[in-house]
Amino acid sequence: MNIVLIGTGNVAFVLGKVIQQAGHTIMQVAGRNREKADELARMLHSEAISDFKEISQQADIYIIAIADDALRTIKEILPVKRGIVLHTAGSVPKEVLKGLGSHYGILYPLQSLRSDRLEIPGIPFLIDADNDTTLDVIRVFAFSLSHMVEQADDTRRMKLHTGAVLSNNFANHLFALTEAFCRREALDFTLLLPLIQETAARLKQYKPADMQTGPAIRNDRSTLQKQEELLYNYPEIKRIYDVFTDSIRRFYHVL
Repeated sequence: MNIVLIGTGNVAFVLGKVIQQAGHTIMQVAGRNREKADELARMLHSEAISDFKEISQQADIYIIAIADDALRTIKEILPVKRGIVLHTAGSVPKEVLKGLGSHYGILYPLQSLRSDRLEIPGIPFLIDADNDTTLDVIRVFAFSLSHMVEQADDTRRMKLHTGAVLSNNFANHLFALTEAFCRREALDFTLLLPLIQETAARLKQYKPADMQTGPAIRNDRSTLQKQEELLYNYPEIKRIYDVFTDSIRRFYHVL
């Protein structure tokens, strides 16, 4: 298929690579930052444009990979009259694209994507469309990029996006707080990496609820008290520690 990629951020960079590797042709890369558009276009052997009026009207699919807020005004600046127009956001309704192209829909990569990563992770795609015929086209395209493709309407996609925030964004914030704690206490954070990796690896085989360990589920009051005292000079971390301890106790009915 002939593709126009609109956007020059992390999602656009990674999707561009995946789309090219799948054998599709990326006709143009469009972005307001001409330097980034040039960089991505060179990598994809494509044409870079920074004036949206120059976007080709001959593509089969237009993929908009830009910030969520910018999507709400994209119709005002994107002169696409034919083809299928898709956006990649998890929390923006598909109807934001109504009026663009011949048809519209969703190609949401349920993955944390970074352009500076050499290896591309597995990417589940959530898809949706304005009608069944368009959905069939998007499904074929998505399966050319990944073996993990599922239809999800706006509500289902938003719920999975929320799950992604809880499991990825929040978990990473805990890693950041832990790394900062280790640095201030002159501890080697990398000693915790095998534990972190093992915790994630177990999810492929076991339910998370069955794998819970630690002083909260054991109701080890002595250890809990000692760790709370240790975190006295870290009020933000202690607040989260207390919230999680209470949540674990409630979840497992440990009183």
